[in-house]
This record gives sequence, C-alpha cells and structure tokens, in this order.
Amino acid sequence: VTGYGINFTADRKNVTIKRCLLVQDNETLGLGVGGGEYAIFFQGLYNSTIINNTIRTRSDESHGIFGDATGGKKIMNTTFSLNNITTFGSTVYGIYAVSGSNITIVNNTIRQLGASSRGILFDNANTYSSANVSNNRIIEEGASSRGIETKTKGLLATWNFINISGGSAEGINDPTSGGFNFITRNTIVGTNTSLTGIYFGSVQNSNYSHNNISLNGTSNVGIYIQNSHHNAVTENNVTIYGPGNVDAAAAGIRTGTGTLQYNTISNNIINTYGNLWAYGIVAQTQYSNVTENFITTTGNISHAIEI
Repeated sequence: VTGYGINFTADRKNVTIKRCLLVQDNETLGLGVGGGEYAIFFQGLYNSTIINNTIRTRSDESHGIFGDATGGKKIMNTTFSLNNITTFGSTVYGIYAVSGSNITIVNNTIRQLGASSRGILFDNANTYSSANVSNNRIIEEGASSRGIETKTKGLLATWNFINISGGSAEGINDPTSGGFNFITRNTIVGTNTSLTGIYFGSVQNSNYSHNNISLNGTSNVGIYIQNSHHNAVTENNVTIYGPGNVDAAAAGIRTGTGTLQYNTISNNIINTYGNLWAYGIVAQTQYSNVTENFITTTGNISHAIEI
C-alpha cells in the first residue's frame, strides 16, 4: 500500500482491526523514498482493538500505527496487541498515541532499523493518561532511537524487552512534563557508544524499580536522571561493560543538570567493568537519599560513588 493502509479521519467506536497484512509499496526495502505514510492512521478511537496485524514500512517518516489528536480527538479504552511491526526508514514511529486515556499496548513486536525512530511513543504532555505498556519486544538498530518514549503521566511500563544497538540510543525515555509513572521489571540491553538504558528529565513522583540493564560500549549510562524531583530509583540491576572518558564517563546511575531534589536512589546492584572512567553512581543531587546500593567497579578512576 501507499499513503494510508487503513485510514479513519473521524471518531470511531467499537472498531476491531485484526489479522491484516500491510506492506508499503513492493517491499523494496531501505531506499528512503516516499515518507509521511501510515499503515494504520486514525483521529479519535474509542473502545477498540488493533490486534494481530503485520506491518512493514520502508521509507522515512512512514509509520506503523499512528493516532492523531487533530481537532481535539482522543484515544480511549483502546488496546493494541500482538502486532508485528517492522520499519526500515528514519524518524518513524512503530506505535504512536496522543491525547487519550486507558490505552493498553501489550505483546507487540517492533523492530526499527532507521535512525531517530521510536518504537512506542506517548505524546500527551502534562496529561494523565492511565496507559499500560507491557510485555512488548522492541529492537532499535538506528542511531538516536528510543524503544519507549513517554510524554505523559500515569504510565505503567513493565516486562518489556528492549534491545538498542544504534549510537546514542535510549531504551526508555521519560523526557518532560511527566510524572506518576511506574517503570518496572523491564530488560534493556545494548551494544554501542553513548547509550542510555533509562532516561528521565523534568519528572516527579515516579518509580523506576526492578529493571535489568546491561550495556556494552563506551560512555554508556544505565539510568540517567535530570532536572527531576521526588522520584524513586530502587532495586535495579545495572551492568556496564566498557570505559568512559574525562568528558563523558560511563556510569551505572548518573544525575545531570537542573534541579535534582528529594530523589531516592537505593538498593540498586551496579557493576561496571570499564578500564577507565566507569563510575557506579554519579550523584549531583540535593536533599536526596543515596543508600544501601551494592556497587562494584574495576577500572582506574572508577569511583563507586562520585559526588
């Protein structure tokens, strides 16, 4: 198909999209032509299910499942499950949902080969969404891509498997105006340079716990915290293989710039195996608890806790 595989331009209720095969053009892959195309596109969807579909897009900005909010449309009480999505172009969303609540995204398989792509993106800034993203398998092979990105409040992301292999990629990104999110029991693995397992910035009252993160390469960070307050980072297992450098140290958990207050970093298990500049925790935070973490570092200039 070209343009739109399935297109809803107005609110729809009680819709089921099931067992469809949606392939862009003639399966000539990775040429970077076309763009702005959608396998499934809708503006407003209520009490609906998108299940067990196979989607393949090949050009830049050609998306898998895309929910738009033009004209105040919303996505509510809708489930996306058992879909198999492969994208080859850059700047592509596997599943994109905006402006809605009670959204469930479970048991999907998403593989993206292009740069700056997002496996699953919730674009619902500063709004409580009550969304569940669980048991998805996401593979990101392009640079600066993200497995799951959330700009919302009230997200549960659990039991997801995310593999990142493009430079500067991130497993889970919780970037701005979010909060009250629960990110737990996810597995994130990756091999490349400047990777981040979980990043969150400008977030409050969220919990990041029981995640398993293993990254191999140079200047990688397991969990990166920036400009956030009243969050808990607890009982995560983070392993970093590879060094950092004086300008970009590797770290199991790192805090960055901005106002960092009243965060709890505790009961984490952190192992770093870089031969240089591979810290356990870099804690540039105020009025926070950094307690009862088990940290092993093996390299030179690789402190357990850097303050």
